[in-house]
Amino acid sequence: MLSLAERNQSISLFCRDSGFAKAASGNKQGALYPLLTPDNGPLSQFYQQAYLYSRQRILNLTSSGKQISHDFCGVLQTGHDARSSARLNKISSGQNWPRDIMHRVDAAQANQLAGVQINQPGLFYPLGGWVCPHEFTQAAVAQAKQLSTPEIHFNTEIKKVFQQDGDWYLSTIPETETETEVDTQTLFGPFSEIVLANGQGFNQFEQTRKLAATAFRGQVSHIPTTATLNQISTVLCAQGYMTPQHNSIHCIGASYIKNATSLSHCRQEQNDNQAKIASCYPETNWIKEIDISGQDSRVGVRMVTRDHAPMVGLAPDVDRIYSLYQQRLSKDNQSKQTAIQQWKQCHAPVIEGLYVLGGLGSRGICSAPFAAEILAAQICGDIIPTNYNTLALLNPNRMWLRKLLKGKDI
Repeated sequence: MLSLAERNQSISLFCRDSGFAKAASGNKQGALYPLLTPDNGPLSQFYQQAYLYSRQRILNLTSSGKQISHDFCGVLQTGHDARSSARLNKISSGQNWPRDIMHRVDAAQANQLAGVQINQPGLFYPLGGWVCPHEFTQAAVAQAKQLSTPEIHFNTEIKKVFQQDGDWYLSTIPETETETEVDTQTLFGPFSEIVLANGQGFNQFEQTRKLAATAFRGQVSHIPTTATLNQISTVLCAQGYMTPQHNSIHCIGASYIKNATSLSHCRQEQNDNQAKIASCYPETNWIKEIDISGQDSRVGVRMVTRDHAPMVGLAPDVDRIYSLYQQRLSKDNQSKQTAIQQWKQCHAPVIEGLYVLGGLGSRGICSAPFAAEILAAQICGDIIPTNYNTLALLNPNRMWLRKLLKGKDI
């Protein structure tokens, strides 16, 4: 919304909740740091750009007077078993990383950075830290309102999107029912473009149902601080994570449950969150002060893609992809190599005017602002603030095209 407002676009926003950031973005604290890979490929490069962009967004918004609870205290990442430790070693030695992005620390340095005994080497992200996601969201919306006059509809659950005479419409009537007449209470439009940035409902519509994103429930536990825990001075990240205190509360977590149907508090997940932190820092006394007896937590759902990258861009026309796939394999019994060449020479089928932004996984604080900036540039025909490889990584069509360009079945 803010990226579009900065481009003087007319915006209508529809939200099924009573306010902003009521779903997965409603956590008290979230860690901000990049996802790095040993080869520093497109995924790693995207997250570095996104990480720095998100950080700059926060600084710009707070400098203009917006309230966003945050602390760029750094993030300290350590291994939790032999495999994870080996991967961190591989990442740190794989590239000559800029020190401000990440650098290796030994156990003594880790203890000093953490403020408590860690007794393990790890990776430190000095520009990272934590931020309150719902305050970040609300600040961005407030800034957008200063730049434009968006039309905002709360308590409005869109259940169907459809195109008619080249324009797009949104409806609160389910896809299984037929709109009998134009009703301003249930039908909205026309719009030249629409963006589906609907989090947990990412693949709920007919046009997006086949997008390869899976829902994972996450429970974040809230624990009271103590004199010792209050000394934690950086975000700790291993199998689980723990934030420095804010308003006398630390966040630890988070659970990762596939296709969960309930969003209620779960005692077992609360216990698991505590156990993960304890297992990451064995033989240290401070972990004994982590108290979950209050059973205070928050549950949200993230949409996760197989390759850990968001989906940003025009929605794929999946029916057209399958139709062309069948045609190209059956036509005169042509070889797969011929079909591969045909896919390379044509544009991937898309649904014009229908954009998606989703599949942010567990790193939405890092990736969402930059993904929104990329998408706004695409919609408005501006210079895209990233390179071709990153656009290919984010392309919602990528799951099918990767197979088709290798001659694999879909």
